[in-house]
Amino acid sequence: DATRQSLLLIIISVISTLVVFATSVWLARLLGPQGFKQYAVAVAYLALLGTLSEFGTGKYGLKVMPHFVAQQKWSRAAGYWRFSLALVLSTSIVLALTVILLEIFSDGKFGNYAVGIAALFLPSTALVAVLAELVTANRSAVAGSLVTRLICPLITIVAVAVFFALGGTITVAQAIVCFGIGGIGGLVVAAILFWRTANPESLSSKPEYHRRDWFKQCVWYSALGFFMLWIFKISVLVMEWAQIDGLEIARFAAALEIGCFVLLVAKSTNKFYQPELALIMNQDDWQRGLVMRRVRLLTIGIVSLAFFVVILLFGKRLLELYGTEFVAGYPALCWISLGTCLATSFAMAPEYLKFSNKLKTVLSVTFLFGISLIALTWILATRYGATGAGIAFGASVSGMALVFLILANRRLYRIDVIRSPASGD
Repeated sequence: DATRQSLLLIIISVISTLVVFATSVWLARLLGPQGFKQYAVAVAYLALLGTLSEFGTGKYGLKVMPHFVAQQKWSRAAGYWRFSLALVLSTSIVLALTVILLEIFSDGKFGNYAVGIAALFLPSTALVAVLAELVTANRSAVAGSLVTRLICPLITIVAVAVFFALGGTITVAQAIVCFGIGGIGGLVVAAILFWRTANPESLSSKPEYHRRDWFKQCVWYSALGFFMLWIFKISVLVMEWAQIDGLEIARFAAALEIGCFVLLVAKSTNKFYQPELALIMNQDDWQRGLVMRRVRLLTIGIVSLAFFVVILLFGKRLLELYGTEFVAGYPALCWISLGTCLATSFAMAPEYLKFSNKLKTVLSVTFLFGISLIALTWILATRYGATGAGIAFGASVSGMALVFLILANRRLYRIDVIRSPASGD
């Protein structure tokens, strides 16, 4: 069953990759390099602010909701999902209003109107992500993945088609609105799926709240989620802050879009493995855990290797679809793909450390590599443009993935497997 669900999640990721790629290529050709750069910067800001707005509630929910259900703590389950949605909604509204006010009254970095438009969709962007993770926590990983990986991108490309059909072209503002509409449509679907996948008792029981404890845990997960996304989004913003040529930023943004497609496999399959890992750790069933680990590494490792080979052989042709100006981003694409393939193969290592109450360790490692990424990107992109930014990204992400793998293996074999009752000790 685990293998079947993993394959389904991989299939969803492949279809999602095709839809997102088609949308990105279409927008790049419609907007041109300068317009595509503005769109990429605005979406990067929206992603970072959306992660802050989620406040770690979805990530922490993946750990505690399966436990509440297994222990039949229905009141706590009822309280947690209500607490999550209320916290996310209030946080996202405050952040959105702050950004819009900065957009109106500031002449600084928020002077780009595209960022202000993106902020309008911050509440829906954050809520759909959290609801999808709560659906996954309800042991419905395929349904949760469908929302964010397929439903949202499909609605986005349909919205782009509608704007194009009505006007024969599309502006940066309209492209951002299309992205936002995808999130709103996904939010509706996610809400329906959550209601259908949740245990009836967790929906109808009188809520029991542990706000202080939950908030403290969510703060850690929020910081970690922000810094982890920072790794994969900050490079574009650093290039913007460093005033790198717009064409170089556009080339890097296109390369990053393609190179990060393989991460969808990690994100989607992790939605299945995270609740399973939570149960394995609660039950100390590490023999089952080791089997799951081997199956995942074999399956995802083969997919990652295949993706990297495709990039090496056909990367230039993929970039050419964006426009001939983008082909020079091929070296950056290769470096980016090296990092994302390693991160995908070992994506469960940081998740295992988080579930082992090593949040501070994961956060420290992510923060340190995030700082190194910013410094390297600023130095190398200033001298070598998109290629320099690609080298900085590939080196930082690869190093981070390997450090997480080493730390996770050390803890797994020295502590959990040794003390597991299933191991015969």
